[in-house]
Amino acid sequence: MPKPVDKGTTYVPGLDGLRTLAVAVVILYHLNISGAPGGLLGVGVFFTLSGYLITSNLMRSWDRRRNLGLKTFWLRRFRRLAPAMIVTVIATLILTVALDRSALTVRAGEALSTFFYVNNWHTIVKGSSYFDNFAGVGPFDHMWSLSVEEQFYLIWPLVLLALLVLLRGRRTLVAWATVVITVASFALMWVLADGSGDNTRVYEGTDTRAGGLLLGAALAVWLSARRTSGKSILPNQAASAVLGFIGVGGIVAMVVLVDRDDVFLYHGGIALLTVAAACAILSVLRPDGLWSRILGWLPMRWLGERSYGIYLWHMPVIAFLPAGWLEGKLLLSAALTVGIAVGLSAVSWKYFEDPIRRHGVVGPVKAWWAARGGEQNAPVDAAGVVADAATEVPAAASETDAVAVEAAAAETAEAETVVAETPAAETAEAETAPAETAEAETVVAATAPAPIVLAAAPAPGAPGAPSVVFVPVIPTSADAGPAEVEPAEVEPAEVEQADVEPAEVEQADVEPADVEPAEVERAEVERAEVEPEAPVPTLIEEKPTSPVKAAPVTIPASTPTEIRHEGRLQSYIGAGAAVVLSAVIVIGAPSVLANPNGDGTSAEAGAVESLELDNNGPVTADSSTAVVDGVTQMACTKVIHVGDSTSLGIFNPEMLPDPSDIGENQYLAHGAPEVETSVFGGRNTTEGFEDYPSAVDSVAELLTYDQPEGTCWVIGTGVNDAANIAAGATYDEETRIRMMLDQLKGERVMWSTAWIRNDSGYYTNANNAKFNEVLKRVTKDYPNAVVWDWAAEVQNHMDWFMEGEDNVHYSAEGNAARGRLFAAALANAFPKGGPDPVPGGTIVSSGES
Repeated sequence: MPKPVDKGTTYVPGLDGLRTLAVAVVILYHLNISGAPGGLLGVGVFFTLSGYLITSNLMRSWDRRRNLGLKTFWLRRFRRLAPAMIVTVIATLILTVALDRSALTVRAGEALSTFFYVNNWHTIVKGSSYFDNFAGVGPFDHMWSLSVEEQFYLIWPLVLLALLVLLRGRRTLVAWATVVITVASFALMWVLADGSGDNTRVYEGTDTRAGGLLLGAALAVWLSARRTSGKSILPNQAASAVLGFIGVGGIVAMVVLVDRDDVFLYHGGIALLTVAAACAILSVLRPDGLWSRILGWLPMRWLGERSYGIYLWHMPVIAFLPAGWLEGKLLLSAALTVGIAVGLSAVSWKYFEDPIRRHGVVGPVKAWWAARGGEQNAPVDAAGVVADAATEVPAAASETDAVAVEAAAAETAEAETVVAETPAAETAEAETAPAETAEAETVVAATAPAPIVLAAAPAPGAPGAPSVVFVPVIPTSADAGPAEVEPAEVEPAEVEQADVEPAEVEQADVEPADVEPAEVERAEVERAEVEPEAPVPTLIEEKPTSPVKAAPVTIPASTPTEIRHEGRLQSYIGAGAAVVLSAVIVIGAPSVLANPNGDGTSAEAGAVESLELDNNGPVTADSSTAVVDGVTQMACTKVIHVGDSTSLGIFNPEMLPDPSDIGENQYLAHGAPEVETSVFGGRNTTEGFEDYPSAVDSVAELLTYDQPEGTCWVIGTGVNDAANIAAGATYDEETRIRMMLDQLKGERVMWSTAWIRNDSGYYTNANNAKFNEVLKRVTKDYPNAVVWDWAAEVQNHMDWFMEGEDNVHYSAEGNAARGRLFAAALANAFPKGGPDPVPGGTIVSSGES
């Protein structure tokens, strides 16, 4: 994207390289790549970068005019960040309708919270867990971080302004005050973190994550203090190299060594990461430094400039990958994720986001509204701004030849300089010094075809003081029509000399929300060159006169400016639609190709589809799969398999080496006349997940359907129960088990024990062993309730679990084996011609492991 055009700033390429590092580790984490268990910490790096760069720009604004230009700042944040977010959300909802229709209600709620930048609190209030991804990753799971940043952008400038005012601009004190707030945020994180519970509230809370942003902000204020006191802010060569090794090395070490479930994350881990990120920032400020050259390498820089879009798109790509690809086709999945995310972000930036960043949205929207008749005949001033008929301006130099119109920027609340829009700079909403200043401001005027007279006039509230007004000369010919006023295209040199916010020149797409350009004040570079002043328009001073009502200039229904603005709005819509369509095609294509007969009910890739009752009716023995001779036959008149995400792969052909290995076929092969499933990811025996019911609720509903006598119930829950109990859930093991078995009294029930390969956090086999022990004891009280000791059998086949950071779900081979062994164990538990009832608590095996 364009480099800064403001000569008061210098581009820092190493910051873009740091963004590339951050987004790379985040993608590795979400792809479940072994070796990057702490990849989620990449978000913390983005937070610190954002705090530093945003605050640097706010301090430059304070240097120039002793205010932060808040309205302009917030408007720019919106127009910079919202377009990419909006097209991502729209494309994701379309993909949800096409590929995962059952999750549409959940996704719609997440999308709405994303639009209003409250996704993090939506997750927290709803009680969802960021870390419980047994139902698979969701396409909006990463949007919480954008919400944290946007909330920071809303609140922090107000706090900074208050500190600057209260401390009378003493920046060192402001920096220390910011550090105090930073420490308070990290302290709150420490206090709220629960070593034995789910920490989504701590991980996604704005108050607890603000520390990462605030330390970057404190760094920016401290450097600003040094700069204004005449001290160098650039570390020497040796210090720069050491800071880089500490910063970049610390980030990489934590990504490799720290696990997401380790409470150390909240007890100092994220704080240490933030310090490392701050060191990395300092290391790249020196242009000739070692780390500036490494992180400023062109490919790193290019990716960093687009990291915001890459971050936005990577999660929908992963979520809609065909089921099982993250385990069975990891290299292909990684290549598709990176390729599609980078491609979409590049296209979106060039054709959609950057044009909006450059030209704004208010002007095009106003032109569109006017073209629809809303303001066709409204009085318009010389800059193309709708004028108030009651506006008071000084009398023009010649009332017979010209009309004096007050210059007012359309998108700011205070008096601002209107700079003509130009492809060379983002100036649509440029804020300038307040009109109350005693000095005449440099103005780049929007000119009309007829000559423009620049005349001095009293500033508001200061009669007799000079200011600037625009006076278009109106033809006096009798047949002359209304004057057409069109802003002139300004030469780049003129724009560069205009006193505009450096924030106008924004830089890379960055995660999780926009940060300011990777640039610093030119004064930060020692011995910076002093730019000569460029010529400014001649100002003609006029004698103060009494105010008169401005005569409105009637502009035709569609002025050239309006036509151009309306054309831009149409181009925005067209470009956005093209990005959405492209995203739907390239993200959805792998799923469609992998499952050409899909009906829009498959779920996000990480955990395959959620099999709902009304979408997965009974499968009967009359299907094409025949009973295999010589296989033990069961006495069950029907099999109902009730499970959590660990059972999903058994019943999804995409998660199996051979589609014919699907679980229904395994039960049918052992003599089951009919098979029905109730399998949902993320739930457990007594608690549901989002809109999914608990296993107890599913069984209660199924019992209302008058199941045939002799139905066998297979219960495949326990892993989530054990973890939730360890995390402090309300019901203990015995209560959960009895709640299920009480409603199945007299029914044939086989409940499998729980086991995993993971041994950290709440998902440990120590917790599973406790659940299994209680299960074996409680089932003795229920005749016909038996236990299949899956835990004992799978310990000889730990390679059946997925590799990487999951260690809970199964590989394609593991799913096939598990489905086969489930059916064999059920046949052994309730064999045709066997005893009825079977003694409660009987331990059965598959006989095949």
